[in-house]
Amino acid sequence: MMQMGLPHINVLTKCDKIPNKEFLDQVSEASSCREIIADQMDKRNFFSEKFFKLNEVIVDVVDNFSMVNFHQLNIEDEDSVQTLQMAIDNMV
Repeated sequence: MMQMGLPHINVLTKCDKIPNKEFLDQVSEASSCREIIADQMDKRNFFSEKFFKLNEVIVDVVDNFSMVNFHQLNIEDEDSVQTLQMAIDNMV
C-alpha cells in the first residue's frame, strides 16, 4: 500500500468568538497533539480509563501524520486572512 502526501491545511475558524486567546495560541503553535492535551493525559482525566489506550493510539496516529498544524482565521482581522491565504498559496 502506498501513502500519498497530499497537501492539507487545518483552519480554526471563528477565532473572534473564543474568549480564551491563550489557549487558542497554544493550539496554533503546538507541533504535536500531545502538546495540546498534555495536562489531560493521565488515566483519571483523559476521557475514560476504559478507553485510555485507544486514545493514546489515536493521538500517536495524529502525531505521526503531522495533522496538528492549525492556522487561525479571524474574519474581522485582515492580517489573519492574508496569513491564511499565504499559507494556502505556499502549499499549492
